[in-house]
Amino acid sequence: MNDVVQTEVAGLTSVLVAVYNVAPYLDECIASIVNQDECNLEIIVIDDASTDGSGDIADAWAHKDPRITVIRKPVNAGLYDTRNLSVRIAKGEYIAFVDGDDYIKPNMVSAMREQLEKTEADVALCGWVDLMPDGSNDRLVAAETGTVLDTESTLSYCFPEMGDTSYSPYVWNKLFRRRAILDASGRPIAFDSKRIASEDTTWLIRVLMGISSAVLIQDALYVYRSQRTGNKTTSAAVSPDLAISAVDSFSEGWELLASAGFPCARNMLQRALVHRQRGMYAAIAGRDESVWRACTNHYLRDVGIWFASSPSPRHLAWCLKRVVRRMQLEINHSISQQFV
Repeated sequence: MNDVVQTEVAGLTSVLVAVYNVAPYLDECIASIVNQDECNLEIIVIDDASTDGSGDIADAWAHKDPRITVIRKPVNAGLYDTRNLSVRIAKGEYIAFVDGDDYIKPNMVSAMREQLEKTEADVALCGWVDLMPDGSNDRLVAAETGTVLDTESTLSYCFPEMGDTSYSPYVWNKLFRRRAILDASGRPIAFDSKRIASEDTTWLIRVLMGISSAVLIQDALYVYRSQRTGNKTTSAAVSPDLAISAVDSFSEGWELLASAGFPCARNMLQRALVHRQRGMYAAIAGRDESVWRACTNHYLRDVGIWFASSPSPRHLAWCLKRVVRRMQLEINHSISQQFV
């Protein structure tokens, strides 16, 4: 693929859609972008070698709307490689990420862009909807629309203390000024394409550490399909390797924040590990409640001990990886006992 970074087009918003085997949802996703009340859009859809016809659906949309560009990768290389490619070829002054199985409200782009222009902030954050299989759950931003945060406050907002309901370590409920996602040499800050989980967290930390300010939009404008069939982070078939990749991402994020002196570093890792990993371990356990409870009790006990001893990020990550492997052994043992 061409590594040349495109020249920015003033006023244009690039909406970057990563697609892999999301055929049942892709029509709704692309339609929600095409039908935005903001017309000055570049829509880049990158199909990561889907096998379910997702690429054909994207091509059909491109034939109907000239704002859409479709790239079909010949070999599956993962979400983060796909995002890196889409950012390199985007021309917009503003950048938004949308996953191919999600969709956005009709005014998402315009509402966030309006606030960026009004406040001259680098990033806009909106609320979102957790669309569960049996209903939905709005997660609104915990502040009034137009609230401006400095760098430290933005990081603390995205990675708050335990118990705080605001939690926004995602790229998909944000609109970035292009300048905010470029490094000192003018090239896009890259996602680690070798990671298979939670690289959004590390990438977002790198970006937010370099901004001057962010602005909040309280409305829930992004719709995230939670626990859909085939989602790798909610599937019962999730692997220990996925959990370990998440641990690596969180520990790297902690190191980045701690090295720069941001006080939210500890909060970020503690919250992320307790909430994110418990969900992943539940999936590893195949949603067997008794196995899940036994494993997570071990996990929470160990996390409490490790945090009390003020470990280094690397040591904590090493300990947590051991927990993942131990849990997998316990799960395998429990399953095998059912057939004795």
